[in-house]
Amino acid sequence: MQLVLSLSPIDEPQVEGDASEWLFHKVGGVPLLVRVIATAWKSGCTSALLLHPKSDSGENLKRRLSSGPLASFRIKTIVRDHQFDPNSPSDWKSIESHLEPRFLWLPWNFVADRRLLKQMVAAGQRSRTGVRFAFPEGPTSTPMPVVVVKERLSRNGQLSRYLDDSSLARIIDREAPGWTVYSRQTARQAEHALVRRSGKEWDGIYSKFNRRLCWPVVRWLSKTPITPNMVTFCGLPIAMWSGYWFAQGHWGAYVIGALLYFATVLVEEIDGMLARNTFRESAFGCWLDSFVDYATYVPLFGGMTLGLTRQFGSRWMALGLLLLFGTAMTCWVAVRQRKVATTPDRPEQYLRRYYRLLEGDSGNIISKFVRQVHLFIKKGVLCHYVLTFSALGALPVFFCMAVFGSNLAWLLGLYTGRLFRAPSPVGEVQTAI
Repeated sequence: MQLVLSLSPIDEPQVEGDASEWLFHKVGGVPLLVRVIATAWKSGCTSALLLHPKSDSGENLKRRLSSGPLASFRIKTIVRDHQFDPNSPSDWKSIESHLEPRFLWLPWNFVADRRLLKQMVAAGQRSRTGVRFAFPEGPTSTPMPVVVVKERLSRNGQLSRYLDDSSLARIIDREAPGWTVYSRQTARQAEHALVRRSGKEWDGIYSKFNRRLCWPVVRWLSKTPITPNMVTFCGLPIAMWSGYWFAQGHWGAYVIGALLYFATVLVEEIDGMLARNTFRESAFGCWLDSFVDYATYVPLFGGMTLGLTRQFGSRWMALGLLLLFGTAMTCWVAVRQRKVATTPDRPEQYLRRYYRLLEGDSGNIISKFVRQVHLFIKKGVLCHYVLTFSALGALPVFFCMAVFGSNLAWLLGLYTGRLFRAPSPVGEVQTAI
């Protein structure tokens, strides 16, 4: 689908200062225009058409947009002798040859929610009438994105008349579908909202709680040169420090180790949120995150093994070796399944597809069981139990549960791996958020 943007806004007195100055004003560390276009790209648009006045050079715009997250995105510019009026039939007629049969009309300063915009683009590709955003309480005067069917727009003549058509489907959510940026205050509001929604759709209460703790750090990091991969590496030394305290073998050390492990998990949350918020997701970053994620289990469980052996005797060493074996096998199965289930450039799709396949096989009692308990082996959940059991002086209980759970996990992983080898349902599309 094509993205259409007019960079010559009219009748926008609320814009603070010159509107052209806001095109590359950074919102969450990313220039506003880059963020608007990149969000549309991540939501399913494959090209962009920029309508700009003579005062802005098309080549200069392309040059400023050709680096960073838009380096490989197709952008076409059209210079306008006068401001483009979306309610003028003649203006639409003048660019008709450049429009695709369906396109996304997006206000130049509207920072959309990526998840909702993706839903709208997907629905618009199937729609014969068009799709738009709408607040639950009803129409709003705030400019909204809309998927336009060119043939119907040609009959209506004006975008306002097109939007008034009651046959248009609406994407409605309890929260705002995006944020119009026209002042420093609204830019800050958009930054806060973007970070709040930088989680994943399958996040449970534990992950949501963890991410809430990370919000201030992510907002700060978004405005620095620090990359998500740099943040990822920070988790390893914290995990090693956590293992050191667990190895000391007494209650106070266990609590300190658990708190440090909790910090390791927060670092892992931060790198993903930062990557999504600044459009720096990559296949390498996904694999690096997984490698560091798996590597942190070694000092955690190794430290616990040494600590419990020091406190209770040598029989805990045998259990620790069994736990490390089960953990290594679980990680190996996960890596193997990720390679089978995803393409080399989209490894982040693993959990999304795994959950979909498990839900599709819910008639199988084992698949249903795995889907229900899978969240408990996620680090975002595990860190809460490590801290709880350590604080209650019940680390040996947690340790025994982990020995059993880790070895059950890799066996169940091998069993459910058959789902990835089955033919994919017709029409299954893997998309990212």
